[in-house]
Amino acid sequence: MSPVPVFKNVVPDISVISQKLKIRPSDINIKYPISIINAGLTTLIVPIRGLNTILGIKPAFDELKELCIRSKVDIIEVFISDVAEKSKDYRTRVFAPIFGYLEDPATGSGNAAFGYYLIKNGSWNQEAITIEQNGLRNNFNVVKLQKQTDENNIQ
Repeated sequence: MSPVPVFKNVVPDISVISQKLKIRPSDINIKYPISIINAGLTTLIVPIRGLNTILGIKPAFDELKELCIRSKVDIIEVFISDVAEKSKDYRTRVFAPIFGYLEDPATGSGNAAFGYYLIKNGSWNQEAITIEQNGLRNNFNVVKLQKQTDENNIQ
């Protein structure tokens, strides 16, 4: 089980996020909220439009690190429900410049925050989900999340 999530109310502006990710503001899917959730690591979660867009994100290490420091987040996770392999549910990429490297190819705590994000936004309707993670279309890592309820009735 991951830790009980802590949700933060203040998030960076969409124009700042898109600038630091080196994408257009319209590449961020405003149908879903940008959120900051701590489920082990403080994670900025950003919804993206289009599989090609998420695969093409190539941020500058120093600029992304500056965003993390200013926003008081440990990692930035971008996601989309468009996937390369139709048996998967989501594609994520996790950027971690605070820890000295640009991208984490498979992460538990970032995807735990993403799981809480999905629950909060009514987007997780099954027991388990499977995530493609990294920036390679057909050579991705697989992360599986299972929804459970703890003794305090928290999913």
